[in-house]
Amino acid sequence: MRLEKKEIWFISIILMLIIALMMILINIWSSEQQNAAEDQSLPAAQSEEDSGMVLEPVEELTKQEESADASKSEAHLQSVNPHFPEDLPFPIEKTEGNLGDQFPLDKMSVKRISIMVSLDNGVRGYTVSPQSYRVLVQGLTSLNLSTTKTEMNSSALASDVYIRFHLDNEMYFIKYNLDSNTVELNGQHFYASRNLMSYLHLFCRPGTLLGMFGEMRGIDVNAEDAPAPQEDMTRVYDPERFKIQEKNFAEWSRYISSNSDYKEAYRYYSVSDDNMKTVRIHEEEGILSTPSTILFTKNNVSSPDGISIGMSEKEVLSMLGSPNLSQGNKWSYTINDDLKFNLYFTEENLRYITLTSE
Repeated sequence: MRLEKKEIWFISIILMLIIALMMILINIWSSEQQNAAEDQSLPAAQSEEDSGMVLEPVEELTKQEESADASKSEAHLQSVNPHFPEDLPFPIEKTEGNLGDQFPLDKMSVKRISIMVSLDNGVRGYTVSPQSYRVLVQGLTSLNLSTTKTEMNSSALASDVYIRFHLDNEMYFIKYNLDSNTVELNGQHFYASRNLMSYLHLFCRPGTLLGMFGEMRGIDVNAEDAPAPQEDMTRVYDPERFKIQEKNFAEWSRYISSNSDYKEAYRYYSVSDDNMKTVRIHEEEGILSTPSTILFTKNNVSSPDGISIGMSEKEVLSMLGSPNLSQGNKWSYTINDDLKFNLYFTEENLRYITLTSE
C-alpha cells in the first residue's frame, strides 16, 4: 500500500517531534546527574534542629572577573573580595578597641548574611539562616582588636572564607581564615572568637573535632535562646559518678596540658574575660579541650555508670537518672556550683559528653 505525500509528511513531523522530545529528556536527565554529582562534593548542610547554626540551601554564584589593577599594592588587594570586588571592607580606621565601636554591625539592619567557600569545583555561596545572624554579628563586633591582633604572613594563608553582610544599600565583607582562626582588617590579622571559629568549622570542616565542637556549641546556642527552665537542685548526685575514665574536670585539664599528644590547634578570643585562649585536640581519641570545656566525641570513654556515646535517652535515664536541667537536646547534671556534666543528644541518641567549668 502506497502512502500519500500528506501522510508521509505527517509521519515525518511526528517522528521529528518524538526525536526532539527524547533529546530534551536526555538533556534534563544529564543535567540532573551533573547537579547530583556536584552536590555530593559539597559539605553537608547542618540542620536547624541539630545545630542551631544553620546554613540554608545552596545558592549558585558566578565568579566575577577581578577588576583590581595589578599595579595596586598588596595591602590594598588584601582588602578586596576577589569574587565580588565591589564589596566594601569593614570601615576600620584604627586597630585597637572593640570592633563594634567602629563598625556597630549589631545595631544595623542586616538583611542577609552569606558565606563564600572555595571548593575543589569552584566557589560556592551559602545563605546563613536568620537564626544564626547573632552568632556571626556578635562574634565580630565583640572582638577587642587590641587583644586579638597577631602578626601573620598573609601570603602563607590558605582556606579563606568570605563572610558577606547585605545591608540596606551596601554590601560589606570580612575575610576569615580557617587554618589560623583569624579575620583580616586593613591588611592585619586578628584572632576570632570561640563562637565564630566553631560556627565556620561546623560548616566548612564538619568531620573534624572543631566542627563537632561547633555542633555542640550550636546546641548550646539553642538552649541559651530557649525560655530558661528552672534548674532542679533537689536532685543531688555523687560527684564520682560524673568522672570520665576515672578523671574529673581538673584531672583531665592537667592530663591534657601535660600530654604532648594533645596538640595546640587554635587560639581564640574569649569575650567573657577579654583574654586569648587555646584549643587542644587529640583527633584519634576524639577529645577536645578548652580552659572551660572537655569535649568527648567517641565511645572509647565512659562514666562509672557506663554512660558513653551512642546510648539512647532511655538508657541514660535508666542508668544515671534525670538531669538537674534539661534544655531541649542538652541535659546538665550539676556537680557543684562551678562544674557540670553535660550530655548532648541528636535523634534521641547521645552525641557528645562534656565536662565544663563556669
